Amino acid sequence: MDLAWDAYKARQEPNEEKGVRRRVVEEAATPENWQNLLRVDSNKTELFSFLSKVLLRAFCKKDKEIVLTDGKGVLFIQLLQDVHTLAPCSHEEPISRILLHVSHGAWHGYHQMLTCTVDTDVVVLAVFFINHLPAGCELWLAFGTDKSFRYLAAN
Repeated sequence: MDLAWDAYKARQEPNEEKGVRRRVVEEAATPENWQNLLRVDSNKTELFSFLSKVLLRAFCKKDKEIVLTDGKGVLFIQLLQDVHTLAPCSHEEPISRILLHVSHGAWHGYHQMLTCTVDTDVVVLAVFFINHLPAGCELWLAFGTDKSFRYLAAN
């Protein structure tokens, strides 16, 4: 399983609605107001890094691998030996990070991949991108939410 997070640069927008800067650590209380927490880019960066490390510790399936982005780096366990094409990763947008992980999986022997998204840009780029993967690879998208949810084949 690969999990790619957004990367956030500090914004310098004067009209940006202010949130609250909080440290994201295991001992901290769960925020009461997630919107305030997520308005601050450094909070999101810390949250994603924290989640990656917690997921890595919790993942304990033999014969399975997990690959997680952590800033520009990558965390992994189990079978994966070669991560040079994944890290360091300077991609800010999750779309390019998703496709980078799909490509890595395809070139390391995985022939069926599924990515989950609500973003139509991911669907469009996946349809283009499938032609750049090894022959026989299938890329599926779990797209949408609720009543509009569906599985789409990129190929």
